[in-house]
Order: sequence, then C-alpha cells, then structure tokens
Amino acid sequence: MIVTRATQIEDLLDAYPHAVSYFIRHQVSPFSCAGAFPKPLGEMLEARQIQDIDGFISGLNEFIAGSNQV
Repeated sequence: MIVTRATQIEDLLDAYPHAVSYFIRHQVSPFSCAGAFPKPLGEMLEARQIQDIDGFISGLNEFIAGSNQV
C-alpha cells in the first residue's frame, strides 16, 4: 500500500501497526478519543496543523518501505 492523503488512518494502522512509532517521533498522534482518527490522513494532518503534509506522508512511506526490508 502506498500511503496518500486519502488513506484512512484505521486502514493504515491495521496494515502497518509499527507506523505509530513514526507518528510519535514526529509528535503527531494518529488517535482521537474514540481510537484511530476517523478521517483520511490528509485531513488529520491538516487538523493537527502539520505544515509539510506531503513531506510527512513521503517520510511515512519511506519508513514503511524501510521497515519491510529484511
């Protein structure tokens, strides 16, 4: 899966639970009071006032790709 602005947070965390560590390192919580943020990644990052959304997503994709290598 390539993560995009349209990727649902719940789908992302189901597929890549270790991605939580990327969010934590960048001081962004992928959770709301009810669990995984109930909107697409792009909307969540806008709500969290992330300045470089595309850079965050690019870095997340690199993190996921790197963690899948043996």
